[in-house]
Amino acid sequence: MSQKTKKYFVLSILFIFPIVIYLFFASGKNNFALLPVLKTGVNEIKNWETLSGRPIQFENQISILGFWGQDLVKKKGDALNLNQKIYKRFYQFKDFQFVMVLENDQQNQVNILKK
Repeated sequence: MSQKTKKYFVLSILFIFPIVIYLFFASGKNNFALLPVLKTGVNEIKNWETLSGRPIQFENQISILGFWGQDLVKKKGDALNLNQKIYKRFYQFKDFQFVMVLENDQQNQVNILKK
């Protein structure tokens, strides 16, 4: 191959390859467009409240419900992953919420986890 042919070959690859990759990914199915409703008619839990004392409402909300058990300090990595992968992407939606079920005596562990 001559020098000029090599140059055109490399330039054409640099131009065509990104277009092919874009078309490949653009033709894929977007699994995040519409999420299914797993269960309808879920009863409200009236006596649950947030750490600040506000009642928790599930109706007309996109809720992620979780329970980490007794030792929250061991779940620090899980909390970081949830924060980075899910919460930071969707926190601007007014109807999005995380609900983590905790016992009343776990307030100190929650404060440590928040730091």
